[in-house]
Amino acid sequence: MAQSLATFNLDNLGIDLIQFQEPVGDVAQVAANRPGSMHLCFHVDDVRAVYDRMSEAGFEFLGQPYTFAPDEVNPPAAVGTEVAYFNDPDGTNLEIIAPKGGFARDA
Repeated sequence: MAQSLATFNLDNLGIDLIQFQEPVGDVAQVAANRPGSMHLCFHVDDVRAVYDRMSEAGFEFLGQPYTFAPDEVNPPAAVGTEVAYFNDPDGTNLEIIAPKGGFARDA
């Protein structure tokens, strides 16, 4: 079995990204609004700047960056959080986020 592997070890989390090259698997068929769906979220300081840079590099986003408004997000303190979504080559849902309020993490 041939594969490429990247591992990220954070304070309380390990992430393995694996690309199976031989045998090649099928692309995931999981919609973002389905039970069991997951996504990987990347914290950035400026969603628009990262979105623009990634778009110029050829990434295709599922839509323009979006800012959560009142009555759209829980907890309410997360109003102002900016996000943009895209998929990796295997169809995994990915997100860039500039979290505010209730979505913000302590440094």
